[in-house]
Amino acid sequence: MKNVSVSQEINDLELLSLLKKNDIKAFEILYKKYRQPLLNFADIYIRDKQACEDIVHELFTQLYIKEHSATIKSLSAYLYIAIKHRVLNYLRKQSIYKKHIANYGHGLTVSITNNIEQRFDLNDLEKQIGSLVNNMPEKYQEIYALKYKQELSVRKVSFILNRPVSTIEKQSRKLSVFLKNNLKASAN
Repeated sequence: MKNVSVSQEINDLELLSLLKKNDIKAFEILYKKYRQPLLNFADIYIRDKQACEDIVHELFTQLYIKEHSATIKSLSAYLYIAIKHRVLNYLRKQSIYKKHIANYGHGLTVSITNNIEQRFDLNDLEKQIGSLVNNMPEKYQEIYALKYKQELSVRKVSFILNRPVSTIEKQSRKLSVFLKNNLKASAN
């Protein structure tokens, strides 16, 4: 078993050496060998197929273009560590993005309350949303109350409702799409 991993390391190092000489075939072999395992690894944390594809593609592009490949001792370890860091950066950016959206939405609420006419529109909108939510199945009503009314995170909602995080995320997306489509239809 050790001989297999040693020969794998030699093959990876040979391929890496060829890659430094801009050998396209070596790059293709490395890409085919590591693409799917790296996608699976990224998917554990992100659960967004397109984002995982982008991250893995970006890593391989960097590997092909950059000259720092001379310092790589174990290609497999390098790739997994690099993917881990890219996944963490992606999650960090998503968190910051969500905070900005939430802050922007909060700012809108404050400015709307300053205008009486817009306040009536906001009350009408809240009534429409309440009516739509009341006509939905109970599981969606629970998510709406916890996530949007009490502003809890998906993980907290998952814990409270004793459902997997992925289920809460899916149901939350369905809820948002349902509300968006029905509010658009009532606006027309």
